[in-house]
Amino acid sequence: MIPAEALYLPGELVQLTTQVRNDGSATDSKRGTPLLEPGARGVVVDVGLHLNRTLIYRVNFGDAGLVIGCRDVELQPQYGRLTITLMHGEALLAASGTTLVVIAPADRPSHYQVQIDDWQCELPLQAFEWLPYAHNSDPQSPADAA
Repeated sequence: MIPAEALYLPGELVQLTTQVRNDGSATDSKRGTPLLEPGARGVVVDVGLHLNRTLIYRVNFGDAGLVIGCRDVELQPQYGRLTITLMHGEALLAASGTTLVVIAPADRPSHYQVQIDDWQCELPLQAFEWLPYAHNSDPQSPADAA
């Protein structure tokens, strides 16, 4: 059972906000060795409680070949920016450059579930670009405008 206070659910994309070091559980490297850097993207696999009090997200960082337990303070949503304009008939849904939250991979290859304001849709990877990790966690800050 997933704890009610979980910020992220299995299948959701997240991004690291801190460097992750080996706590001794990765046997192929020395304790304290950096394993992942801020900005690494992963998919939440499971959510649970450590010692019945600390929320832990098991995150698959597929590009690095690692599955690591992370606390919510070590994660943030994965942000993207539209590279196209979304229209519905004559109505503008979202302009190119709009920041979105990439929620999860979709069932189709190279497609993702995204959220823009209060609505969700599925977009191909070509419709947006990944935003790099920003220390201030504000995807719309001038530092992120590229």
